[in-house]
This record gives sequence, C-alpha cells and structure tokens, in this order.
Amino acid sequence: MISIKDELYYSINEVAELFAVTKFCVWKWIREGKISTIRYSFRKQFVARSEIERFTKQYKLDVDLEKVVL
Repeated sequence: MISIKDELYYSINEVAELFAVTKFCVWKWIREGKISTIRYSFRKQFVARSEIERFTKQYKLDVDLEKVVL
C-alpha cells in the first residue's frame, strides 16, 4: 500500500488479498472496466482506496479494507 496526496493505493496483489481472489481475477476486472487503476510504470499499476470502496458498494461486497498487512 502506498500513499500519494492523502489517498491510499493498493497493489494488484493486495487487492487480490482483500477480495480473497487471484491476481488474475483482479486483472480481469481491470480489463472489463470494473476497477480503474493508475499506472506507476510500465509494469506497475495501483488501485485507489476510493475505487475499491466504490467497487464494493456497486457490487454489494463486504470487504475489510484494514485486512492488508503492510
């Protein structure tokens, strides 16, 4: 998890851990446009905490955002 301008960002692996799915499932959600990311570099993308909150509300999922261990 990283913090940029008062917003927390999660790596793809951390998002997968939050939702108890594989990182391939998270990549599928990204390709389908269900979750948007910011690109840090060619190989790194991060998901904003606000985007995860929007996703969980839209799809009525129950996720503990404090579950990811730093």
